Amino acid sequence: MDLIKKKLPSIKQLTCFLAVAQELNFNRAAQRLDMSQPPLSRHIQALEHSLGIALFSRDTHSVHLTEAGKRLEPLVRQWLRDLSNDLESIQIPNHGLRIGVTRMLNLHAMPAFQPLFTPTALAPHTLVHHLSSTQLLDAFKHHHFDVVIIAEHPHHRADWHLAHVYTESMLMVLPSHHAASKAAYFDFDASADLPLFWFKRQHSPSYYDECEAALKLLTQPLIRIPEPDDSLIMLAQVAQGQGMALMPSSMCGLIQQNLSYLALHPKYQGAFDLKIFLLTRALAEHPQQAAFIEQLKQALATPTKPLYC
Repeated sequence: MDLIKKKLPSIKQLTCFLAVAQELNFNRAAQRLDMSQPPLSRHIQALEHSLGIALFSRDTHSVHLTEAGKRLEPLVRQWLRDLSNDLESIQIPNHGLRIGVTRMLNLHAMPAFQPLFTPTALAPHTLVHHLSSTQLLDAFKHHHFDVVIIAEHPHHRADWHLAHVYTESMLMVLPSHHAASKAAYFDFDASADLPLFWFKRQHSPSYYDECEAALKLLTQPLIRIPEPDDSLIMLAQVAQGQGMALMPSSMCGLIQQNLSYLALHPKYQGAFDLKIFLLTRALAEHPQQAAFIEQLKQALATPTKPLYC
């Protein structure tokens, strides 16, 4: 089949069809496409003429897809999605490398990561954004990031590459006047009287589920209260004796009166550790991606000690 000679529908015709099929209203579809209604109607008529079938049944009050239109709609949606993805994959980016980092971590307090995120180490025009794990995944799906450092294990996709690159230990932050703060290690059983500030599952679903499984094994139930969005406010509330907070060690560098930081008792070893993953695309979309990943591999291969322990 000679595709060059075959009269195929235009992309504009297919786009117009999809808009009307989704809106079932010519006026709303025209507004969505930022065009007037007459040319939209002409594109639909031309498409129906080239296919030799009616795609819509319409009267003065409503628009409906015909059986042929219903069969065509998912095909067109997939064709346009594939075309858009293919075009994005061959475009040369006109921006710097876009890196997304989970806001659960302070990379500047992590010796393995800190050297990579100084202004002199980052390639020119590199953009670094800190978001929740859920927000990072959503942005990565929509090609808003080239590289993501995330505390979440996403569902497998053939076009993504996921690597476990680091494990962050957790510390319990306690009011220093509490008896449990004098111990060498934190034991949940010795602190059941203190409420635990707890995060929402939507921020990091897989880590939340791991922690929930570990908490169910405790001998005494814990009172849990929602953690504030601002970690500084939460630490101030801990200092006032309103509760305790489980925090990544890299986030525990703030020296504040009336706060104590304790490592978890060895019997909880690994139960609350925060696994850090590097998420990239199997086919790199940015020329600086490979260089950054190589730098990260070299940094992680160097033995380091946490800054806070």
